[in-house]
Amino acid sequence: MLSRKNVSILAVLKVTPEQIELGIMPAIEEQQPYLSVFPRRVTEVLKDAARYQQPISIIEAEQMVWKQIETVLLTIALPYEV
Repeated sequence: MLSRKNVSILAVLKVTPEQIELGIMPAIEEQQPYLSVFPRRVTEVLKDAARYQQPISIIEAEQMVWKQIETVLLTIALPYEV
């Protein structure tokens, strides 16, 4: 059951419980190489978008990179699922 605090957090994030998917993540040691290059990848996404004359905001670029990292990390973690 959701507490009042949890509902408030979900409302701020504009997310419903049905929209949340949980997955198993690999150990932090396996995540670190992907997380450490986050700022550089955001910059690359921004440059690529500008190069193709389709500029995006930094927030959009960050969301794109987080999604890419999430996909890779969840794929790496697949062998660990039971």
